[in-house]
Amino acid sequence: MAVAQARSAMKALLGSALLALMAVGATGGRAAAEPYPTRPVTFVVPFAPGGGTEFLARMLGQHLEQRLGKPFVIENRPGGGGVVGAPHHLFAQMFKSSIGVEMTHVPYRGSVPALTDVAAGHVQLMFCDIPPALGLVKEGKERALGVSTKERVSALPDLLPLAEQGVSGFDAASWQMVVAPAGTPKDIVEQLHGEIKQFMRPPGIRQHGSDMGLLPIDTPSVASLQIFVQTEITRWGKVVEQAGIAGSQ
Repeated sequence: MAVAQARSAMKALLGSALLALMAVGATGGRAAAEPYPTRPVTFVVPFAPGGGTEFLARMLGQHLEQRLGKPFVIENRPGGGGVVGAPHHLFAQMFKSSIGVEMTHVPYRGSVPALTDVAAGHVQLMFCDIPPALGLVKEGKERALGVSTKERVSALPDLLPLAEQGVSGFDAASWQMVVAPAGTPKDIVEQLHGEIKQFMRPPGIRQHGSDMGLLPIDTPSVASLQIFVQTEITRWGKVVEQAGIAGSQ
C-alpha cells in the first residue's frame, strides 16, 4: 500500500474535521482600503446538523457577524468525511487494533443519524463527539463506555478514559479548525485568526464548551497550526495504512 495513497486518504479525513470559511460569490481582487468582509460569508460545516462541529460554527459565526458587520451563513454539507468514515472511523480502527477485535465500519454522514441507530440497536457501538451524545447518555438512552482522550472530560467526570480501562496508550481527540481558500490574503487570515482567538478568550465561552463535553484550548499561531496539521497527517496516515483504507475513496 503506497504511502502517497495513505496521505491522500488522510487529507480527505482531516478535511472532515474542519470548518471551511469562504466568501459568497467570485473571489476576485479587493481594493486596498476595502474592509473585510464586503459581502456575506458562507461557513461550511461538512456534517449533518446537530453535531459538535455545527455547535461551534454557529457560536463562532454569531461572534464574527457581530464583530465584522456582515452575515456569516452556516451551511451544512454532509459527506466530506463519510467517504472513508471521518475521524471517528480512525478512532475505531485504532481501538480495534489495540484490543485485537474485529469490527465492521458503517459510514454515516454525521453523528446524529449514527447515534439514532445506536440507540435503536441497529449498530452496537460508535465513537462520537460528546455534544450530540451527552443528552442521550444522561437520559440513559445510550451507555458511554469511555472517553478517547487520556484526560477525563468535565461534562462526564465519572467516565474513565479508555487508557485507564486497559487500552494502553489510547489518546485521541477530534479537533476543530477554521480554514479558508489557499489564495486568501494574509491580512484577512490574520484578521480572522485574531477574531477567533478573541472568541475563545472569555471564561464563559470556555466553560460553555466544557459543559458540552468539549476541551477548549488556546488557539496557536497560523504557522503552528500548519505544523500541527502535517503532524496529524503523519500520525493518522499510519492508522489509515494499517486499516487498509488508503485510496478507498
